[in-house]
Amino acid sequence: QAELEEAFEVETCGIKSETKKLNEKDKTIVAHHECGHAVSAYLLKSEKIQKISILPRTGSTLGFVFYANEDTDDKFLSTREELLNDIVVSLSGRASEELFFNEVTGGCSNDLEKATRIAENMVTRMGMSDTFGLISMNPQDSFMREKIVREVNSILNECYKKAKELLEENRKLIEALVEELLYKEEMNLEDFETIYNKI
Repeated sequence: QAELEEAFEVETCGIKSETKKLNEKDKTIVAHHECGHAVSAYLLKSEKIQKISILPRTGSTLGFVFYANEDTDDKFLSTREELLNDIVVSLSGRASEELFFNEVTGGCSNDLEKATRIAENMVTRMGMSDTFGLISMNPQDSFMREKIVREVNSILNECYKKAKELLEENRKLIEALVEELLYKEEMNLEDFETIYNKI
């Protein structure tokens, strides 16, 4: 099982880098970023944390959170609430950086891409927009593009606000998780839940 998990990590995030070393400041920021994702996912989506890591990988990955899907069936359909929670989780890394450092880094670019893609699909393809209702439309339609961007931005801003509020409420949990992660560099579900239950 350990070898399968390692193979999955390598395929998804790359090999552990022998040369890429984070300085203490960057390491601390990455730890807060990943713990922000983990806490939001655990509280909003009931996701089990398989691993949190701040060990840099080849490529651009500086840290990651993996979730263990304990459901026996694959999930293909998501409700509006579930999609909004997905966006909140995606934005929680950036929200955690802002909460603890009063600034953000460029490490959230992939998170923003994912959050924007979900929100845009909700607006243009899934009929989950209060403004547009049940209309399905081309997201690149030049006539509608400005209105689409405005609606997507509204969804993202609301989800970002929720992410910041959720993390503020759980600041002590994040601080405790970060302390453990900086010491161990990787954490599993048992580590996470031990700290969660203690806090």
